[in-house]
Amino acid sequence: TILYWNPAGQNIFGYSRDEIVGQNASLIVPTDLSAQKMGDLTAVSRAGPAAEGAVMELQARHKNGHLIPVEMSVARWGDEATDAGFAAIIRDISDRRKLEDDRRRSRTFLDTVVENLPVMLFVKEAETRRYLLINRKAQNLVGMRAQDMIGRTDGELFPGFGKDFETRDSAAIAANAPTVFESTFTRNDGARVDLKTTRVLVDGPDGPRQYLLGISEDTTKLRRVEAATRRLAHYDALTGCL
Repeated sequence: TILYWNPAGQNIFGYSRDEIVGQNASLIVPTDLSAQKMGDLTAVSRAGPAAEGAVMELQARHKNGHLIPVEMSVARWGDEATDAGFAAIIRDISDRRKLEDDRRRSRTFLDTVVENLPVMLFVKEAETRRYLLINRKAQNLVGMRAQDMIGRTDGELFPGFGKDFETRDSAAIAANAPTVFESTFTRNDGARVDLKTTRVLVDGPDGPRQYLLGISEDTTKLRRVEAATRRLAHYDALTGCL
């Protein structure tokens, strides 16, 4: 039974003090919501000092019927022998939930964009040179799964030529400006892929120049066309010789 109600309670739930005092707490914290029972509140209120400061996130109900996400902490109140009960501090976390939802949607959107880029994208930790992110195009070009690359270096992944990639990483870090390198990558299945890679240092949450961002274009078809064009330019149609 609700015994005390402050003005903030009216702002959150719409009930005046006269309307709510004497009512059961299930009026604002409904028992009909799944996985949410008033018995939980009673158990917490009787748990003693260990329960004090414990925080629960619940769905509460406004006077007009709509649900409100709230955060509630409780503590025992009164003399257990006479008027044992508990005090509850309730905060409306609607704005926080909305911000979290907005961030989650933005993250999902950005993840979708990165994953479906038509070019290879990778991110490494600048200090350790370990992969932190690999998109789908990168996995297809390299012929390895992201989970097999994340947390590892090029030297560990590609013993034969990984050190060359690390040398280019070092050059990009030393330049402190976007750098472009062209190379031929040989996959585990033997296929060769020509790549044009731009590397750039980007700041991170822990400080400047934290990450090395790379974008690689597959130039294999372009190089084949260029090679064929050069052959034709030197081809003698009369003699059939180059």
